[in-house]
Amino acid sequence: MKDFVPILIPTLNRYNHFKKCVESLAICRYADQTDLYIALDYPLKESHWDGYKKISIYIDEINGFKSVNVIKREKNFGARNNIVDARNEIFSHYDRIIVTEDDNEFSPNFLDYINNCLDKYENKENVLAITGYNRMIDMSGYDKNIYVALSFCAWGYVMLRKDYQFLQKEVINSAYAKNILKSWKKSHLIYKRSPPLLSGLLSVAKSGNVTSDTMIVSYMILNNKYCIWPTISKVRNHGFDGGGEHFGNKPDHPMLKQEIDAASFFEPDDIEIQENAIIKARIKKYAKQSLFKRLLFGVYIPLRYLIYRLTDIIIYK
Repeated sequence: MKDFVPILIPTLNRYNHFKKCVESLAICRYADQTDLYIALDYPLKESHWDGYKKISIYIDEINGFKSVNVIKREKNFGARNNIVDARNEIFSHYDRIIVTEDDNEFSPNFLDYINNCLDKYENKENVLAITGYNRMIDMSGYDKNIYVALSFCAWGYVMLRKDYQFLQKEVINSAYAKNILKSWKKSHLIYKRSPPLLSGLLSVAKSGNVTSDTMIVSYMILNNKYCIWPTISKVRNHGFDGGGEHFGNKPDHPMLKQEIDAASFFEPDDIEIQENAIIKARIKKYAKQSLFKRLLFGVYIPLRYLIYRLTDIIIYK
């Protein structure tokens, strides 16, 4: 195997989550051959200090990795800038990187899975990334241990520097969203695949606030770029306790009890880099919305897009 891919964990004050994340990675096969990078942001408000101080102390106790490298901020960068700056710094030394949020817990074979999949599939032109997560979907009837999908999950993923730099320059910006929305054909392809994704593009065009996942998945759909997913999730996310930026406080969320792989080893199967009909149908079923949301997506989003086009974007300026 080639050199093992370094890991980046951006964090601030979620001590318990961060500790669980690090400890799960430390027992992975190949952890002792893997460089760990921690981007510790500076507190923005008083409530951050307690967790921040605990993390600062705990960092000095971390072992089990080839090296532990801390990027400690002297002022608050904010979540997005903290991760972008740290990723750019790491990419000045490596041509690939594993990125995870600090509220993920990993299977013992996560690093085995990531490194082996990358060795096997990194030269496939239409593979953009490899994620360790899998949705809570029924995988019966599918006999491989990995699959590809025109979708992306940032809960523990690896990406090559060249692909990341391309996305940052050409895709993750409001101009790319507007370019898609100017095309009836491209917009229809996005809407047919995922109505909420078209809504996300409209929000980016309106506000200028770019959400990376929205832009990356839109690019993947329009350019047949795939992410490799495991059939058994290597990641459990704990970000439903109100401490994060997105999910709120949902202590009964089923993802908190999601089963993840307990095996220590992983050897990826040979697969074709194209969608599997069984998996595609299961993902669509998994994403099935309530009647209210189906009406919302079937009426409101097309109407919103039509207004956008007819007003030639003036309404969003």
